[in-house]
Amino acid sequence: MNSEEPPSQALPSVLVVDDEPDITEVLVDMLEHEGYQTEVARTGGEAVTKANQQHFGAVLLDIGLPDMDGFSVLKLLHEIDPKLPVIVLTAYKTEDTLAGAFSKGAFAYLTKPYNPAELKATLRQAVGTKVLALKAERVESVLSDTQERFRQLAEHIREVFWLTDPEKNEMLYISPGYEEIWGRSCQSLYASPRSWLDNIHPEDRQKVLEAALQKQASGSYDEEYRILRPDGSIRWIWDRAFPIHNDSGMVYRIAGIAEDITGRKLVEDEVRKLNEELEQRVQRRTRDLEAVVRELKHEITERHRMELALLESEEGLRCLAEATFEAIVVSEKGKVLHANQRFAEMFGYVPGELIGMPAIAFHPPEYRERVMQMNLSGDQATYTAMCLRKDGSSFLAEIRGRPMPYQGRTVRVTAIHDLTGHAAS
Repeated sequence: MNSEEPPSQALPSVLVVDDEPDITEVLVDMLEHEGYQTEVARTGGEAVTKANQQHFGAVLLDIGLPDMDGFSVLKLLHEIDPKLPVIVLTAYKTEDTLAGAFSKGAFAYLTKPYNPAELKATLRQAVGTKVLALKAERVESVLSDTQERFRQLAEHIREVFWLTDPEKNEMLYISPGYEEIWGRSCQSLYASPRSWLDNIHPEDRQKVLEAALQKQASGSYDEEYRILRPDGSIRWIWDRAFPIHNDSGMVYRIAGIAEDITGRKLVEDEVRKLNEELEQRVQRRTRDLEAVVRELKHEITERHRMELALLESEEGLRCLAEATFEAIVVSEKGKVLHANQRFAEMFGYVPGELIGMPAIAFHPPEYRERVMQMNLSGDQATYTAMCLRKDGSSFLAEIRGRPMPYQGRTVRVTAIHDLTGHAAS
């Protein structure tokens, strides 16, 4: 049986079922003049065959057919298409015939000779009824498909879809995600539409309730809040709402979506803590650097004063010349904080390269353990050791180092004298 919907046509098609050629010819002429497309069947069997092969907007059916009873044809036509309107035509109008026609599903009953105006009017009603029935079927099918897609979507995502009246006194729909996030059943929310508020953290509850009642109808509701689940855990919720207007423009529904954003909040909190910690470290480092700068300024000023004093005498000039050959390095926890120009020249570096380098890197591997032990002793020490230049060459040096307190911490000041040409002690 052909049950597919007929393609869209400019004019409806009508099947005329009658075995009298003169009658069918007149009917066809009249119907085609009215704009209908027509098909003719001389027997009941031919009518059933055509109905299986083609869609019709209506059928004009004569009760007296040569091969079968017209009511039997009517029954078969309705089995093929239950929505097909069939107008019964007969020369005999009796109460039994009339009752039989309507009981078997006839759309209308006309007697021969029929009134053309009445036939046309009845046919227009019949075709219109079929069109409306098909449209209703399509709308119902589309609505059913839409509802099914919405149901599948709502039941398979973690977000919570909800639909309420504007006053929040009726929960019209809540998706299954509510049970996973809130830890309460959907049925409990249908029974008590405001019970979702019971889970909201006491510090957030009043704010959320006021926002729900004041902002949702205007479309400005966009809230983040905490909920307390029955198991005692806390979750963060991002809740948004959108007003739905009826034909008169009034808000009669509120639709919304609530999302669990606990993971995002935990990350944000961790980032905030890390930023605070980093800021504190930056502030401490800044204070330390400022202290070092002040100390260096003081040291430079003091050195300048001493240099001026030394320059006042030949002895001063001699001491200054000797000091020029000393390589000085300041380190903390094994890292270079400062090195003078002589140190950079002695080891083959640009001064800026030295800051932050491991102090132990200026000695060959076989001397490093000894140097580390001397530096870790915490006492003033003088010793000889091989030193390693940037280019890989080495030289013997006398090393004098001592720990010194500096801004609440301890640094090590080391002087290195190149012993090249002297025997190691």
